[in-house]
Amino acid sequence: MSNAIRDAVPVCRSALGSSLARACLTLLALLSAGARPTVVWAQSTRVGDVNGVKPLGQLTGCPTPRPSNASNAALILRGAQLIPAMGSIVYLDDGLRIMKRADVRVQVAMQPYGRGAFYLTPTLLCRRRGFGKILSDTSDTGAYDVSVEAGSAAVGAVAAKPSLLVLTVETGAALIQWTSPDTARPLKVYAPGGPVLVKGTELAIIVDSARKASLVYVREGVVRLERHPDVRLQPGQIFRIEENEPPADVSDETLRSEFEREFTFHSSTVWQAPRLPLWKRKSFYAVAGAAVVGGVVVWRNNNGDGKPAPRRSGAITVHIPL
Repeated sequence: MSNAIRDAVPVCRSALGSSLARACLTLLALLSAGARPTVVWAQSTRVGDVNGVKPLGQLTGCPTPRPSNASNAALILRGAQLIPAMGSIVYLDDGLRIMKRADVRVQVAMQPYGRGAFYLTPTLLCRRRGFGKILSDTSDTGAYDVSVEAGSAAVGAVAAKPSLLVLTVETGAALIQWTSPDTARPLKVYAPGGPVLVKGTELAIIVDSARKASLVYVREGVVRLERHPDVRLQPGQIFRIEENEPPADVSDETLRSEFEREFTFHSSTVWQAPRLPLWKRKSFYAVAGAAVVGGVVVWRNNNGDGKPAPRRSGAITVHIPL
């Protein structure tokens, strides 16, 4: 049984609920036996695609065990069905369940709501200094749902409200890059503590499971808290939003630096192709700079002197349900 499947067993028994535990465990048993179950689902509204599932990597100074395989570490919960997430379409009302030590990328393009990417990661790579002081507990698994909040027609002096795309972050962390073409249709992010509204920005949310609270870090753009319309989170700010408490600005350089490292890694570094070993890179550059003529290697350069060439050197709204 792979590490990812073994790690998923307790998630099936607890996080997914007793009504789905048997289906989840059955699917994992099939996957561990090498089966590829196919699930047929009625046509629904397409939100985007899961186009990346990676094992959690490592940050310098933050050693993290690296699993051998993460291909089965992400599942889509669709009704009472569980589907391997990699390469799957994400529809409205789908849930995503991410096992520990995995990163998942969801590309979203849904008119008229907007487009962008959701990077879903249950596990922080570093819980030192800043995070260690401010987070009581973070889950080793991630639970996310995608839905639409229905709009309403204008009634008298009350203006009409458009429908909104909603990402719910129940546990884990989410890094969001988002652009809303219609400013009246921000992406709504629900997390413990309250809703956040996002129009065109980069945002990170980490759920503090013990406190039923969330940390919100704004990388670019402006974020609004739906329940606190006078509060606007500016780039570089970090707020804690907690049930029955006013939002608290907890920004400091240590915490901001840790958020930035996590954001860069989970949204960029982990998806880059691995670098060639040094000896392979040297071999490649040597071959690229030479040509073989009649079995003789002739060095090419642009100096014309026969010598080797010198070395040249948007806005987001956050909502927290009570």
